[in-house]
Amino acid sequence: MLWKKRAVLGVGVLAMTGMLFGCGTQSTSTLTSKFMTVDPQNQSVTINLVAGYNATDNWRNFDGYSNGQMTVSVPVGYKVTLKYSNASGIPTDLGVYTNNPQRALAFPGAGDSIQEIALNAGGGLLPGNSESFTFTASRTGQFILANNLNRFPQVAYGTNPNDYQPVDMWDRFNVVQGGSPSITAQ
Repeated sequence: MLWKKRAVLGVGVLAMTGMLFGCGTQSTSTLTSKFMTVDPQNQSVTINLVAGYNATDNWRNFDGYSNGQMTVSVPVGYKVTLKYSNASGIPTDLGVYTNNPQRALAFPGAGDSIQEIALNAGGGLLPGNSESFTFTASRTGQFILANNLNRFPQVAYGTNPNDYQPVDMWDRFNVVQGGSPSITAQ
């Protein structure tokens, strides 16, 4: 009889833990403070991104999130520094790209262009290495953070033929009119 009470108590504790911690999701303030340093006075933000942060999606993730689960939001006009490191076990790449099949860099200096990736057979950031990019978020819009080195397949969503999302190593990068830089996750 005692084991039944303990089992019920254990299930109750697990249920409460799930409610308190959102089944593995983290709050905006936790993610922002963990992966972002904001300097509002100088309108600058440093974002730390780790490829293969954990085993989520077979290590194909940024800071543990993939397939658009994480959203980075930055006010227009902010100077953005992306500090990027690779813990994934395979070469990866990073850029902030337009959200269309052409995948042009969204801003000058926001990573490696598709052309640079295509012309460099040994390209990408090797496991254990890091690099950084600095650019100005000069226009509002919805963009993507993506690893285009491995060219994971793309899938259509919506009805517009230009509405495509890469599969796996991508997350959202939004430049907004105002507010504070933040990171949210689903």
